Amino acid sequence: MRLILLILLASLAGRTNGQESEALSPLQSFDLHEDLNESSGLIHWEGSLWTHNDSRDNTLYRIDPASGKITDRILLEGMVNTDWEDMAQDRDFIYIGDIGNNSGNRKDLHILRISKESLEKDMLQIDSISYSYEDQEDFTPRPQATDFDCEAIIIHRGQIFLFTKEWISAGTTVYTLPVSSGNHVARKVSSYPVEGLITGADISADGSMIILCGYSSLIQPFLYVMKDPSGKGFEKEDLFGGSLQRIPLALPYFQVEGIAIKNEKDIFISNEYLRLGSLVQVRQQVHRLQLD
Repeated sequence: MRLILLILLASLAGRTNGQESEALSPLQSFDLHEDLNESSGLIHWEGSLWTHNDSRDNTLYRIDPASGKITDRILLEGMVNTDWEDMAQDRDFIYIGDIGNNSGNRKDLHILRISKESLEKDMLQIDSISYSYEDQEDFTPRPQATDFDCEAIIIHRGQIFLFTKEWISAGTTVYTLPVSSGNHVARKVSSYPVEGLITGADISADGSMIILCGYSSLIQPFLYVMKDPSGKGFEKEDLFGGSLQRIPLALPYFQVEGIAIKNEKDIFISNEYLRLGSLVQVRQQVHRLQLD
């Protein structure tokens, strides 16, 4: 995916219904290996960060959160990376979303489900969750002009939640489907004006906080934080029923793609390598942030 065209877009319409905050700066930033110049999905598990590339290879990378160095590479044999965009997890599985759909014409959208136990034993067990959107009837290719692109997933209460990347409206629509293997129809839950292109999502271990990441038409990254005021975790499908906060990041021109919540304060984000002509060149990095 190339983002030079984004610079030519007009200012995005719509206002977010979340409170805007001051720009947040990383506490630490580390360069990633050149093999991860398209780092996309991100999770924190077993004291490490795990990531993958966007449509480059079929490898799962384990990286040290204190240095950004690769500590392990796991080849997912037989798996094809058409457009891997995000990772998620529950107690037993890691999920990789082959869900990128920049032109809105894919009919092979699916999510890989990898047994964590099989990863630890080096005997991979992988199955697939295929889906289509319940309200998509037109599959005419519209590059970077579709409402059915998606780069963000979470797992919550036995369901997969997808957050779309809407190129024109700069909103996100939430769809849900079961975590079981097979073919499913993603059911629309709701839509929200997040005022940007959503590229990643994660949910806290207790289910009380969801954070989306994304960037504006000028490649200004931001977080969109949703908290359940009861502290009991989001119980309704309307995940945005709690407090909302939009937090710009002090990382101009960083194409933030992945987000991983370590705990209620510490989170990690990753960005792809980005070059815009001869003036802007941003290395692929992982950053540690701390929320108030």
